[in-house]
This record gives sequence, structure tokens and C-alpha cells, in this order.
Amino acid sequence: MDLRALVVFPDQESASILVPVLCEMGMALEQTSSISRGLKLVSDERYDAILFEYGGEESSQEFLTRVRQSPKNRPAVLIAIVDEEFDARPLFDWA
Repeated sequence: MDLRALVVFPDQESASILVPVLCEMGMALEQTSSISRGLKLVSDERYDAILFEYGGEESSQEFLTRVRQSPKNRPAVLIAIVDEEFDARPLFDWA
């Protein structure tokens, strides 16, 4: 069984660093730079890992909330890359 990962990074430079590493690990990848596309994928598909760039804006919050509420993806490993200028506390609020 292949492990599947979703990579949602508007910054393609960051994605270009992570994608080869995930491929070397043998993960099947779905990649998008659009949070709205990422939201659709989270609704439709199941992933073992979800990596996304958290920007603190409303769309990042919505993505995070939808991943947490998704029965298919709640067990997925969630990895968020956070710029130092944003408050990362919402990432740890599982309520």
C-alpha cells in the first residue's frame, strides 16, 4: 500500500524542497498551490500526510479546520510550515 501525501503550498519554492524528499520516501503525492483546491481534495480523498503552508489568513484557518473535521483525514499526519511572522497557536488548538 502506497502512502499518500497532500502538499498545499502557495510558495512553490518551499514545495520544491519538500516534494523530492517525499518522493524519495516513496509517497504518492498530490500537490497544489491553491488552498481552495486543497479544500476540495481534503473533502474527496484520504491522505496519510498533509503538508501545508500556514499563513495565518482566513483561508489557512479554514483549511486547518476542514482537515480536522474530515473523517477521512483526521488520522493523517498534519505538518504545517509557519512563517515566523504568524501566530502558530491555532495549529495546536484541537478543540
